[in-house]
Order: sequence, then structure tokens, then C-alpha cells
Amino acid sequence: MFIICLLMIFSTTPDSSTQETGKVIGRILPREEIDVWIIRHISIAVSNTDIETLANSKGYFELEVPAGKHLLFTHMVGYQPIEIPIEIKANSVLDLGTFEYGCYYNAASHDKPDLKAKTSELESTIITPHLEQKIEEGKNVLWCGTFQLAWNEFCNLIGDSPTVKPSSKMVDILNKRKTNKKDLEEKDYVAMAGKGTGFLDKIFEEWERKFEGQAYPELLKKAQKGPPIIWITYAYLFKHLPFEHVFHRHYNKLNFKGKLVDYFGVPDDRETEDLRKLAEQVVILDYKNDDDFIIELKTTEKNDRLILAKISPKETLEKTVKNVEKRIEKAKPAKLRDDEFVQVPVLNFDILREYNELIGDTIISKDKDIDATTIDIAAQSIRFRLDEKGAVLKSQAIMIYSGISFDIRCFKFDKPFLILLKRKDAKNPYFALWVGNSELLVSTEQD
Repeated sequence: MFIICLLMIFSTTPDSSTQETGKVIGRILPREEIDVWIIRHISIAVSNTDIETLANSKGYFELEVPAGKHLLFTHMVGYQPIEIPIEIKANSVLDLGTFEYGCYYNAASHDKPDLKAKTSELESTIITPHLEQKIEEGKNVLWCGTFQLAWNEFCNLIGDSPTVKPSSKMVDILNKRKTNKKDLEEKDYVAMAGKGTGFLDKIFEEWERKFEGQAYPELLKKAQKGPPIIWITYAYLFKHLPFEHVFHRHYNKLNFKGKLVDYFGVPDDRETEDLRKLAEQVVILDYKNDDDFIIELKTTEKNDRLILAKISPKETLEKTVKNVEKRIEKAKPAKLRDDEFVQVPVLNFDILREYNELIGDTIISKDKDIDATTIDIAAQSIRFRLDEKGAVLKSQAIMIYSGISFDIRCFKFDKPFLILLKRKDAKNPYFALWVGNSELLVSTEQD
């Protein structure tokens, strides 16, 4: 049975005689097994109005809609509808992008990860608290600066860089504090440390003030339900880097080291204006050959960069990142040519790393309240999504001592590559992922 996903949007019904209007545009593409002629039988209408149109033979549609909140109703007899609320602004154009296979992708309702796991459940992925992690053949290496931020706050709390018993190379590296708040915008993070269970309330207050419920501080909630806290250090980072124009997504079309995965990108045949706009979002930073290149995907966040590098890695993640940054400094950015295409794998995961190497270690500090205490909890979660809509990063890290422990050109990226997020004026990045295998990539395999 063929299914086409249909699009709707609810709202109050404005007075069209006095209301200003804006445009809604988009494109619907069918599933491969559906004949193309079906597209021309899909009607697109605004609920509670007489505004209606049909998609053309290539799936494009355009509607003049009164400003306000609406429900766009896309209908074809015998097919399942989908309802998606949007808001139209006066004298503006709302581009809904391309709905491949007839389905509209709504980032707001698509926050469920395709992969949710602990690192202990993953065979080929390493979450590291620092960039000095070695890159191992065939393995992913994932880093986000939140654990370092939490560690820095702990250092500030005790007025020194702590040592632990037994000695730890991880602690020695964290004490270098290579990543810090200067690499981020103040509005994007919370990083705090304090003593006593009451300090949790201060962290929650700051978290709510900055993020207003846009995410869920799961690790902090667990700490709230646990035993009385002696000391706590915590960091949270939230970044949303949307593309101005939604890329085209393809399902199970990219062969990444023997596994078919989803990808988004730009085709080499760009006859329409919307496809040309997609190509303008791609900047070629450096190119040596089809297995050695660096590109940037431009987002609406002008102070952040989304960089992808298909390269041979250096010994560590840090050296790999530095090598990419040096190449970018020397290179001259260029546009994507008409005969070139881009294919980027989709990632959508939520991974929890429990730093068992630190749990149970004794803190040595000049602070009498903290000296000789042990680390009960040391954990970090990284929620990351990169797809046709853009990039979303939500990461948190926590360390607690409570006295009681509890659980908490052809630009085709079909081989290992690096994802890097950093502010344009920052010395260091705040997120790095070396994709060495397909374990973290999205695969919507059909039965």
C-alpha cells in the first residue's frame, strides 16, 4: 500500500480582509515506488479558509496565507495526513523545504534520537573528556567541551588544580584547561560548582534563565533525587545551528564503509532556484582529492562554523583538529561548482559516558571541605543531531561527591571524517567528532 504523508497546520482564523499576508512555499516528492503522476493529485490548503492549491508536476507549491498561526492541510484521498503547526509573518516567505517521499520533516518534533546508548553498550565509539585522545583505526572519537568546563569550575571552587589518588593521566590533561569559557558565547552554556545540596537550586535557576525549558537536564535531575550532596560541579551546553534552506534528504543511499546510511546534500543537477540556494550554503575550504577535502556548511548562526573534513587522521583528535584548522587558514574559500555534489551522512544520537576511571578516586585539595573526599559520580551526555535541517548539540557533564554512590568535489562523506563546531573568534572548538565507522550514523533500513 502506498502512503503519502500529508501536511497540516492549525490556528486561529484571521480576518483576511484586514490581515497582512505572507507566502508559504515547499516541495513534495513521492516515495520511489510511487508513480510521479501522483504528485499532481495532492492538494495543499489552509484549514478553515478557502485557500488551496495543487502541487505541480515537480512537486512545488506556493500559497498566499494571512499572517498568523495556521494548519496547512495537504490532502489526497486514501493517504495518511500529518499536522504541523507553523506561524506566518507578514510580507515574508516561509520555506518548508523539500519533503522527500512526501513526508514533512519537523525538527521541533524530531528530538528523539535514532541511537540512545551508554558508551559501554557501543563497541566502536569513544567519548573522551579531552582532545588528546588517540584516534584508533575504525573507531569513532567523540568530544564535547562540557566535561572540561565542569572540571574548570571545580578547579575554581577549590582555588587550585586538584590531584587524585590514585594518580590519573586524565586528570593531568584536564588540569591543562585548554578549553574554557572564552571558546563559547555566554548565552549558550551553564558552568557552575558549589557545596551542599542547596547549590543545586542555583544551578537549576541559571539553567532555566538561559534555556527556558529547551532541553532536559537529565543528569541534574538524577542528582536532585539522590542523597545529600557535599560538593557538585556541572556544565551544560546548548547549540542550535539551523540551515536557512533545508537540504534534500536521501534514505539508505550512501554506502559508508559497507553500510547503507541516510544522507543529505546537494545534487550535481541544480536546475531550480531552491537547489541553487542549497549549493550556496556550501563553502569549499580546501580540496586535494575526493578523499581529502574540507568544506563548511553555512548556518543562520553567523558566529559559529560547521566544518566537515574528510581527511586522514593524525595520531590524536587534537592534532587532527589543529591540522584542519591550519589548512583552513591557508586555503582560499570557493563555491561549489555546477557539476559538483555534496553527500553528508545523517547523525542523530544521545550517548552517556560514565567516567568510571574517576569514580572512587580521592581528591587531594587545600580546601578542607573537599580534601580527602571521593568522586561518586562523573558522567557526561552528548546529544547531537546533524541532518538536512542543521545541527543541534545538547551536552551536559557532572561530578558529585555525596558520600553515597548511585547510578546515573565529489564531496561525499563515505569514509571517516571530522565534525567540528567552534565560534569564529574562539581559539578552541567546543565540539569535535571523528566518525571512524557507521555506529553513530542514521540508517533507516527497510524490512
